[in-house]
Amino acid sequence: MNWRRGSCRGLVGLALWGLCAGAAVAQEATAPEEEPAAEEPPAEEPAPEEEAPAEAEPPSAAPAEEERVPGEDIKLRSQWPTDEPAPDVPDSTAPKGVVGGVVGGVVEEAAPAEEPAAQEDDDDWGDDDGGFDDMEGATQSPEAVEEPSAFTFGGTFQTDDAIWIERLDTDPLAKSRLTTDLFLQYKKGAMRAKASSHFESDLVYLLDEDLYDEASREIYASQALPRELWVGTSAGGLEITAGRQTVAWGEGNLVSMLDVVNPKDMREPGMVDLEDLRLPVAMLRLGYFTGAHRLDLMVVPEADWGFRSPPNGPFGSFPELMKNVSLPDFMKDQYDLEAMIADSDVRWVHLNERWASDQVQFFGRWSMRGEGLDLALYAASALDQQGTIQSLDFDALFEGTTVELPLEHGRFTMVGHSGNKVLGSVLLRWELAGRYGMGFNAGQVIDVSGMAPTVDLRTTEETLYSGMLGLSYSGIASTTIDLELGKAFMPDKPYDLTFPVDTMTMGLRASRTALKERLTLNVSGLGWGETLQYGWLARADGNYELADGVKASVGYITYHPSETDRSAIMGLLTHDRVFGGVRWDF
Repeated sequence: MNWRRGSCRGLVGLALWGLCAGAAVAQEATAPEEEPAAEEPPAEEPAPEEEAPAEAEPPSAAPAEEERVPGEDIKLRSQWPTDEPAPDVPDSTAPKGVVGGVVGGVVEEAAPAEEPAAQEDDDDWGDDDGGFDDMEGATQSPEAVEEPSAFTFGGTFQTDDAIWIERLDTDPLAKSRLTTDLFLQYKKGAMRAKASSHFESDLVYLLDEDLYDEASREIYASQALPRELWVGTSAGGLEITAGRQTVAWGEGNLVSMLDVVNPKDMREPGMVDLEDLRLPVAMLRLGYFTGAHRLDLMVVPEADWGFRSPPNGPFGSFPELMKNVSLPDFMKDQYDLEAMIADSDVRWVHLNERWASDQVQFFGRWSMRGEGLDLALYAASALDQQGTIQSLDFDALFEGTTVELPLEHGRFTMVGHSGNKVLGSVLLRWELAGRYGMGFNAGQVIDVSGMAPTVDLRTTEETLYSGMLGLSYSGIASTTIDLELGKAFMPDKPYDLTFPVDTMTMGLRASRTALKERLTLNVSGLGWGETLQYGWLARADGNYELADGVKASVGYITYHPSETDRSAIMGLLTHDRVFGGVRWDF
């Protein structure tokens, strides 16, 4: 019995000792780790001097960023249609020919590698009690990591207001437009897709309808439009994209002879840069790239002519075109021609069908991106975006009914070449184009030599050669300067062309950033003729970033058309204005 009692006491003692030891271990496991005190080397035998090892990074330091494969981002950016500028998501405005991918003829700056999405903190992690993982430092299982969404949603909200400086006493309000652009993008594996829309309304045209004709209100008062709407995929060096897309051709920022793929928004001349004028159009696009070479083939079944001011609209030239018309004496007492023109509802009428098998356009481009040198060749069978006027209904003008100016958009063939070369701080850019069988108006529009005014217009098909030479300079800190000169040549020029098409065009733009790039200042100008005899315009504006994604802008634009010759800004005699607005990108 004594040995059994002793054994029981021993077992009880052992159990108590085990419980105490377990409690101590658990307390050490849950207590914060303390760095062990550094051991001092023995005083009598100091350690021999050795090269100090590299200092280790602290445990909390982020792992080093993996090295990017050169050209990886460039390859991806070159596969997909150009994003808008954002009316719309705009194209990159980075200088061409530095580092980037070729997208529709525009060399874009390569985007930085996307950083992985930050992992959200899990406040509930480790709430379960009694697990060994709590003592050993649990790690999040790979299955619990959320993959980034394949969808991206964003947009822009913008206000644009303007005042006519030369009409302060009559109708000073030029513009009060509210614009909303929305987009949804999809990206997963080899699949890409994008859908975007554009909504705008201008209170000036909605609140005071008496100031503008019906055609102007239809164009300027409100618009609800689909923008880019496409889906694409790729396999190796082959890619295919179908839907409404925007593709830029050529090297011109202000003046371009090759940019003929997309229609443009020309409602406000000089107010929008070339990269923001393009409107998407339905197309099937096939691309193949290998190394530094890329081939693009496009089929465009949709015939879209973009936007332009109506003939009698706020930027229309019809009143100026008719100012030299003089009625016979027996008609002057009965008709006030100037008042009739001002009160008429005059509109463009496009004779071409929007969807027709004989209206399909074809485009092809080969491009090569080399060491500081980009080259491209172009070929197209396209429809003339501008069109030629076919007739003028004088009877409708005198009867007070709608006056229609029919436009025919004829087919022409174009071949071209573009390139850019880096020369230190200068980027040299050029374009060459030949258009064959292109239609032009000839005649003086109105013939007043007889008893009554008659229409004097015809269409003639001609060959037109044109070229552009441009320089971009970035040798001044935070400053870029662009200069472009364009000139056309018509071998068999008719003596009575209605509008000058072979005159020189000059463009200049300078941009500077300041205040840690929160402030951007721009000046730009366009001129026609070697001595500006056909007119010129100039614009100065600035924008300041008020907060992340929010910018305020203000500017001034002035027009100086020729008083004797017809030109691109004919009739814009009292159109100087101050403009401003606020833009929010989300």
